Amino acid sequence: MPIFLKGTYMKTHLLTWGMSLTAVALLAACGQSQNTSSQASSVASSSMESSLSTESSLEESSLPEESSLEESSPEASGEETSTSPSELTAVYFKQADWWGDDGAWSGIYLWGDDSKNADWPGQPMENLGDGIWKFAFPEEMDYTNLIFTRIGPDGLTDYGAKTIDLAIADIDPETPLYDISGVTTPIWGDPGVSGIWTAYEAE
Repeated sequence: MPIFLKGTYMKTHLLTWGMSLTAVALLAACGQSQNTSSQASSVASSSMESSLSTESSLEESSLPEESSLEESSPEASGEETSTSPSELTAVYFKQADWWGDDGAWSGIYLWGDDSKNADWPGQPMENLGDGIWKFAFPEEMDYTNLIFTRIGPDGLTDYGAKTIDLAIADIDPETPLYDISGVTTPIWGDPGVSGIWTAYEAE
């Protein structure tokens, strides 16, 4: 082969080999870029899934369970609610020993702004024995005050003794009995006999 042709051949061969190396380098670079992009996408996807999982866990932990709410209610725990004054259905009166002298009974006089249960001295109460008397309130009433009175068996005669004025709103349903049994000396007229409200369990 002539020398000038041999040199041309060598240049062409080297040029072809150089182009092949450049192509290989470009392909390798593209592959690495694709791998890097794939890895970044995988990391981002994993980070998003972790964030969503954490948020879901926080939401679940912040919501109280329905069973816990039910157990914390007064009804579920068996706790008793407080007694309302509106549950007062009757009052009781325990008289002093001298109160019943001469066959006197116990009566009650109730009144409000424009109403009363009877003319003075009121109406007879129910005798429960042992010096205790009872009066059951009507289902509907607008009385605000009461006085226990000493009356005759006819329910009309005033026997001259009474208690002080008592506000119905101040009566605790747990202590519905007004006790004057400790008053040993008769008290006549105003202001009346003072006693104490005490507990009483009706039979």
